[in-house]
Amino acid sequence: IEGRRWHLDCFRCNTCNILLETDANLLLLGDGALICNACVYDCSACGNKIEDLAILTSDQAFCATCFRCRNCEEKIENLRYARTSHGIFCMNCHESLMARRRKKTREEA
Repeated sequence: IEGRRWHLDCFRCNTCNILLETDANLLLLGDGALICNACVYDCSACGNKIEDLAILTSDQAFCATCFRCRNCEEKIENLRYARTSHGIFCMNCHESLMARRRKKTREEA
């Protein structure tokens, strides 16, 4: 929260809208939204409550440790990823898999 400022009445949880105390245990999302401790997300991979950095996809939340490529299992550090029906992939693996798929399609034609 360092460096950010809110009006006292705007310092509220983005989910339940409760007014937060200045010393509250909360989560700050990348878009600047505040989430109170009661509303924090559970990691879709490990199931634990996310208490530091939450990475949100359209319908899932991950702790930083679990946000990994399905193929190479490396942590996705730069938040550049591809979300497919088969899971989340780093861009290197996604591009490699897509190239193989295109090659296979051409060979079958």
